[in-house]
Amino acid sequence: MRPIPKAKSLAISAAFLVGLGLGSCLDDTSAPGAVLPGRFAVAPAFVSVSAGIIEIAQVRIILTRPDDNSVALDTVVAVEPGTEELDLTLTVPVLSSSEVFLMTVEFITPAGEVAFRGGPVEVTATTDPTAPPVPVEVAAEYVGVGADAAEVRIICPAAPAAGASEGLASSVVCPTSPTLSFGGTLDLTAEAFGPDGTQRPGAPIAWSALEPARAAVADPRVGQVSGGSERGPARIVAKLLTGPADTIQLIVQPVPSSLAVVSGDGQTGSTNLQLPSPVVVEVTAADALPVEGVTVDFQTPDGGSFSATSAVTDAAGRAQTNWTLGPTLGTQNATATVSGFPTLQATITAEAIPSAVFGAAHVGSGAPSTFYSVDPVTGTATAIGPIGFNRVGAMDFHPVTGVLYATGQRPSEETQIPVLITIDPGTGAGTEVGPTGISGSIAGVSFRSDGMLFVYDATGADHTLYTANLSTGAATLVGSTGLSANSGNGISFDSGDILFHSNRDDSHTLSQTTGAATQLASMNFSASCQDIDGSFARIAAADLDPATGVFFAVVKCASGGSSVFLGTVDYATGTVSIIGPTVDGLDALAVANP
Repeated sequence: MRPIPKAKSLAISAAFLVGLGLGSCLDDTSAPGAVLPGRFAVAPAFVSVSAGIIEIAQVRIILTRPDDNSVALDTVVAVEPGTEELDLTLTVPVLSSSEVFLMTVEFITPAGEVAFRGGPVEVTATTDPTAPPVPVEVAAEYVGVGADAAEVRIICPAAPAAGASEGLASSVVCPTSPTLSFGGTLDLTAEAFGPDGTQRPGAPIAWSALEPARAAVADPRVGQVSGGSERGPARIVAKLLTGPADTIQLIVQPVPSSLAVVSGDGQTGSTNLQLPSPVVVEVTAADALPVEGVTVDFQTPDGGSFSATSAVTDAAGRAQTNWTLGPTLGTQNATATVSGFPTLQATITAEAIPSAVFGAAHVGSGAPSTFYSVDPVTGTATAIGPIGFNRVGAMDFHPVTGVLYATGQRPSEETQIPVLITIDPGTGAGTEVGPTGISGSIAGVSFRSDGMLFVYDATGADHTLYTANLSTGAATLVGSTGLSANSGNGISFDSGDILFHSNRDDSHTLSQTTGAATQLASMNFSASCQDIDGSFARIAAADLDPATGVFFAVVKCASGGSSVFLGTVDYATGTVSIIGPTVDGLDALAVANP
């Protein structure tokens, strides 16, 4: 196919016969009425530097006399493919050798539409054969389809499959810079919009690359970008012929050559629960630098799941996901694979162990308590034996010795003063350490990593925080929490020794030096609990599983000791999730150290 002329490369020169009068004498050019050869030259100056994207099939030249606006010439000339300069010979009757005309030039597309129009400008023919005509500059402006467009928007590319040509997503602002591999291609499109915000289909858009060593546009009519051989950002511009433009920045980089696990490998966690730390992998190229914007897929054959089965690498070349283990005890495996590069794969392993969750339940305000083991997967509770104390409502394992401590009430005393006890997890039998000296209701206990036991007194309108002596049971006041009576009030330390608390309404952190509470979030109970009695839902007790970083919780969804569930709580967000129903009256919970 022969090339079609482009507007920016088309120059015009024209010669015409200037008739000076009637009854001409062709042999004597000095005689009155002679026909003299006259010439003029036109130099179109296209307002848009991108005018070359328009195909030109015809040029129309219109000459008018300024005195009466009469048309002296109106002619259309075909432009042959490959033409870069157009030479014309035109005959125009004139009234004098210095007559001035107004000239308008139109450039017409193969579809018959006027794309550019220049003029009117004044032109005067020269009759001196020895003096070449001075080109008359005509500023040709785009007047074709979409000429009133006021804005252009580049459509954000979809997340690419590494190493492949990419498709397109919806017309939105790109949240991050799209990536382009060395030697790869990226197809971009853009849309034009008028002043009223409506789209202008068919408006021509010119594409260009500002850093051609990194990315290049071979055909300015098409938004296909080719990756170069230099790393770094590359700007691609989409511009209307009337001036408005939009720019998108690409990240040009080599293809991936390596995938490595950064963190999250070799963790230990409970079956069917999320591991405490995310799995983080890193993708690099042959230059050992990160590769951004590639997709990493995560899979496991052991029945587990991932918070994201696919993740896109960030500017550091890293992608991450959270791994929830399957039901199988022992070693579980997962793989990470760079999408489009099946040989770039890494294996991640984790050791799955059963969570040893225990609890104490009683029905009634002064009833004897029974010790249970609780299935962390289903919530099902199995009785181990009677504790021998009433209203055991708080318990926790010592982080160093592994001894299970709890608070309860002596069954023989009417005063019901809380005492500190230890419990044998094998039989459930409790042994008294000594009275706490607290006259109120102990709602929660939790060990700090150094073995200091904190006690939460939820009595009356001024809840207080204590520490307890493990030899005598005696409690020492830390201070007021600033919280008042509101059911729930379990406490638990996390692995970073932050002490968390929750009541029916909110989650908090508690100062270990003053007791003061700082609100974190409003409690957000799952719909299955809210549907039972949304106004009652609360956490009766909670404890951290040190193997997984998950806070198990006793979730009460109705009054009277029924509708009790095992669940989990995220103190940072207040989110409470249900695992399954457990024994009625469960009021204390502790997870054994692995």
